[in-house]
Amino acid sequence: MGSNSGQTCEMLADIGGTNTRLALALGGKLSPTSVQRLKNEEFGSFEALLSAYLATQNDITFPTFAGAAVALAGPVENGTGVMTNLKWRVERECLTRLTGTKNILILNDLQAQGYALAHLDPADTVPILSKGPATKDATKLVVGLGTGFNAAVVFALPGGQFVPPSEAGHTDLPVRSKTERELAAYVAHDGAGAAIEDLLSGRGLGRAYGFFAGTAKDAPPADPAWVIEAAKVGTDRHAVQALRIFIRLLARTVADLALIHLAHGGIYLVGGVARAVTPFLQDHGFEQAFHDKGRFADFLTDFSVTLVRDDFAALKGCLQALAEHGDTGRSS
Repeated sequence: MGSNSGQTCEMLADIGGTNTRLALALGGKLSPTSVQRLKNEEFGSFEALLSAYLATQNDITFPTFAGAAVALAGPVENGTGVMTNLKWRVERECLTRLTGTKNILILNDLQAQGYALAHLDPADTVPILSKGPATKDATKLVVGLGTGFNAAVVFALPGGQFVPPSEAGHTDLPVRSKTERELAAYVAHDGAGAAIEDLLSGRGLGRAYGFFAGTAKDAPPADPAWVIEAAKVGTDRHAVQALRIFIRLLARTVADLALIHLAHGGIYLVGGVARAVTPFLQDHGFEQAFHDKGRFADFLTDFSVTLVRDDFAALKGCLQALAEHGDTGRSS
């Protein structure tokens, strides 16, 4: 790889539970021709996946990367990220070896989504619940539904954005009714209580279908795409039941998070499952369940909810996080 006319080049990656999205940034902007989505199951490690990706980028030349940022679906500590739903580790040393830079940033995927909010194209957003305009410094919240579940709060500070890490998907599912408690027991693992992610994820929707259909607890979950399609056409009442309870528990969870963080700047839903269920939110009680907070029902009308349709937003967030918090040789 040779020089690149003095332009800086950054390597960006967003590792989900199923797919990894990658891109290069040239001169502080994503290179559209470099954006790829690769299936994780086709590689034994992130190192193998990244090596394969970089080998396809021979048309972009540079002496070394100015920085690299990787977002992943799992906790990050002391410069090492561990995937929650995949047996992969992402380490600074590996990234430095492959990219030649010590300016490495490893962050949770929802942190990256949070940093991306300031750079969203309005055409890539869909309003779900609306309210009046928020102040510039209002706190925002990003909620991700895909292979897993997580949420991250976005603070606007004088020196830029601050998005702390979170593992919200492993807190308790907010059940109330007898049916919800029985469903929670069905989706829970190893005798523990049901976590939010056990239901509010792709596999969670498939397991909710199994609960209503009377499938054995240890049976493989139904395909969530099939459940959504069956609910859409009305061919399977269990699919309708599963989608309805999924949406109502989603609304209750998002409302809880809104109250915890006072996200007056808006709540943003991201991820493949979020995009798939959004067309059904209105008909299956999302708004009613979101506002079902007793004497705080009116207070919740001050929070907007918006879907983000940009599947590569986290890559933009990685670039923004690198610009704001990257520092050659610093631990992330």
